[in-house]
Amino acid sequence: MPKASKEDALNAAQRVHENVRKLPFVMGELSLPITTSIGVATKDRVSDTLQSIIDSADAAVYEAKNGGRDRVVSG
Repeated sequence: MPKASKEDALNAAQRVHENVRKLPFVMGELSLPITTSIGVATKDRVSDTLQSIIDSADAAVYEAKNGGRDRVVSG
């Protein structure tokens, strides 16, 4: 999301998270809930590189998973 603020990115991630939770995986008579763990990172400094942003988002995903899963975390 080029030029999105951290707040915009978190809001978008939260909307994705909430919508995924509304749609269970259905196969025949089986219905399973789906959850997401989402890590959000933004370019906060001019010196941030693409790799540093990816690393920050990756760390945020692991923080979400380790914190109980099914959540959005900002890195």
